[in-house]
Amino acid sequence: FDKMSGGVVKVINFQLRSLKFDDSIEKIIVQKISNLQAKRTFEIRQNATQIFKETEIIETTATNTINKIRATAEAEGLKLVLTSKAEAFKTKVSQETLSYKDLKAQIGFTDDIQFLHFIFSNEIPDICLLYTSPSPRDS
Repeated sequence: FDKMSGGVVKVINFQLRSLKFDDSIEKIIVQKISNLQAKRTFEIRQNATQIFKETEIIETTATNTINKIRATAEAEGLKLVLTSKAEAFKTKVSQETLSYKDLKAQIGFTDDIQFLHFIFSNEIPDICLLYTSPSPRDS
């Protein structure tokens, strides 16, 4: 106790050490405490379940976002590859066209049909050598 002015006593620390209650009152108190603990346990479990559900939603959203980003990146990469291949093919065709025009002018052809006939008739055919066993070299 701490004595204050005017005769008022201030309680600094108070501890209930032992009280004896009637059994019926004690049962009521125990039941109340049990009910409060059960209610608090239920609330904690509900909170945990809610947090678990929210975590699953966040994980699913993150996974979906990552998959969308990957798909977009892959599509952009494919687009760049195909665009560069198309540009390379376009450049090749342009160069071949210029080469054929130059060759046509150097040879002196004025007609495209005659020039194409000349090109295809002077083309070297593919040669395929087929060796079968036994050959004279195998002996």
